[in-house]
Amino acid sequence: MSNDEIAAARASTARLGSAIAVAVLGYAVLSFQTPAAWGPLFWGLAAFLVLPAFAGILAGGGEGPTGRRFWRAFGIVAGSMAIYTTVGMAITRGNMHSSDKSSDYFVYLVVAVVYAVIAGMVAGVSGTMFKGSKVAQ
Repeated sequence: MSNDEIAAARASTARLGSAIAVAVLGYAVLSFQTPAAWGPLFWGLAAFLVLPAFAGILAGGGEGPTGRRFWRAFGIVAGSMAIYTTVGMAITRGNMHSSDKSSDYFVYLVVAVVYAVIAGMVAGVSGTMFKGSKVAQ
């Protein structure tokens, strides 16, 4: 490998690490309060637009085929959102006093998948918009 290839590989690894950190830390900050406490507009914009777009630009930016950059950004953000959603719902449900918890796992799965797909799509599209630009580096 040439020095340029090694430098590009290191930059790509650093971008992926940064994208993971932004997604995980961003959703961790959002988890400090319930979505209602943040306000629906702020929470919706932060959870489904700002965090996914920023993490997507970091993960998907740089060189490579568009499809690969899309799925890399999608996977990082969708995974983070799914974990955030599932943990948040489980904590909220644990604080509620109800005897019927039979369908909880199905509800968790459906909501987590829907939220993850929405956030992942925003991240994937954002990640493909800045190929090789200074924004993504």
